[in-house]
Amino acid sequence: MRIDLSDATAWSGRLNAITPDTVSLQLADGPAIAIPLAAVRGIAVRSSRVQWLSSLEPIGVERTAALDLDPFLMRDMAPGGPGLVLGSRRFARGLCMAPRTRVTFALSPGAFAVLETTIGIDERSGGPADAIFRIRLDDALVFEREHVRIGTLEDLRIPLRDAKRLTLEVDFGEHFDLGDHCAFGGARLLKT
Repeated sequence: MRIDLSDATAWSGRLNAITPDTVSLQLADGPAIAIPLAAVRGIAVRSSRVQWLSSLEPIGVERTAALDLDPFLMRDMAPGGPGLVLGSRRFARGLCMAPRTRVTFALSPGAFAVLETTIGIDERSGGPADAIFRIRLDDALVFEREHVRIGTLEDLRIPLRDAKRLTLEVDFGEHFDLGDHCAFGGARLLKT
């Protein structure tokens, strides 16, 4: 784990504990240190058991524009700024896209067991927002939610089975794409 501090320094080690005021880190071949949370700018965890979708290159991206606006695909940010904000939750990692966008990733069957993500509309969106979210494994639809609006969020845990492709799709709802900053917060592949 790496802890980035607001003064641009960083510490690496093993996490001991996090309290409301400090994070305790065991340094390799050294002492444990307590770092005030107020000084922490970010925490990065490196693990072979997790793969962030925002760090993968898609094998396909399809976009259909509405109202002469080009749809977008953003990594680890939304049009409102860095990160994703869904309800009262903030996500440093994830994907944000406007309808109609379909993003496909190649999977190595058996390499990861599940997809975990939280879906919703980024709270910093200014429009009326109403979208459809879909997830496909190979060609099979495994998840669909209509009328996703600001304030609507849902945690998902989808088994990947032996799929070779994962497709995330957002589609037009009632207001075409006005304010539809569709977010897959914390989107990651996990080994179990």
